[in-house]
Amino acid sequence: HRRRRWKGPGRQSGGIFFQKRLAYVRDHQTDFLILSWFFLPLCSIILLDAGIYDTWRHVFFVYPAFLFISVRGVQFLVCFTVQRVRAISVTVLSISVITTTVLMCRMHPHAVAYFSVPSSLIEGRFELDYWGLSYRAALEHILQINKSGRISVAVTGSAGYSAFNTIHPLDRARLYYSSIDQAQYIVDNFRFLDYQKGFDNFPKVHSIRVSGNEILAVYENPQWDRAALYTADSLPHNGYFFVVGDSYMDPRNADRFFRNGERNVVYFFLGEERDTQEMHIQE
Repeated sequence: HRRRRWKGPGRQSGGIFFQKRLAYVRDHQTDFLILSWFFLPLCSIILLDAGIYDTWRHVFFVYPAFLFISVRGVQFLVCFTVQRVRAISVTVLSISVITTTVLMCRMHPHAVAYFSVPSSLIEGRFELDYWGLSYRAALEHILQINKSGRISVAVTGSAGYSAFNTIHPLDRARLYYSSIDQAQYIVDNFRFLDYQKGFDNFPKVHSIRVSGNEILAVYENPQWDRAALYTADSLPHNGYFFVVGDSYMDPRNADRFFRNGERNVVYFFLGEERDTQEMHIQE
């Protein structure tokens, strides 16, 4: 005897249910791909305890998916069938856009240090001004409060050297970079000590804050070496000044080279004053 398949209502309803689900997945396959694009890499990092270095720059590819999910959420709220819910959603979204725009204007040029969590949870737990954009404002402040012709400065990050290139040429000629123990001013964006404040024992003369979070501080060294100011490496205002490593720039192509701690500092003259002599450096 052949065994008959049961074709009761339960089996038919189950088949219809799965057919509808499959049809839903086919109709929204782009949405599911975007969700996978965003969540799978993040979950893999968490579950595998993968190393994330320097502002998780190698996970930036998930941001387009994050933006797509946000737009889909806005679309859902705006197109909601209930009129009252739609009106509330549009109002909340409008307020959010306005407040974000105002915050960006108030934080400029340090909006990169914006956080969406309370300030009390930030210090010592998150990276702050990783790119060191606040160094320029700090150097300009030092130039304003100190009118002397020579000012010795020490910075704790390579971005502090790059900021030298953004200062007015006449002001650049007054800045002399020195070591921390010899400099009159120490500019710290806290990245050097993993965002811990290591110079609070020095008098603080300036601070840059974003939404209550201190992202940079300028300290004055009461025991700075005045004699070293006249033997420090001067940085003439007619050129640019770079901090490089052997892995991405050859210092032999520089017009000038010197060591500053663990850094190779190369200097290029501009225009007619360019020195064509090569410096052959061997580490």
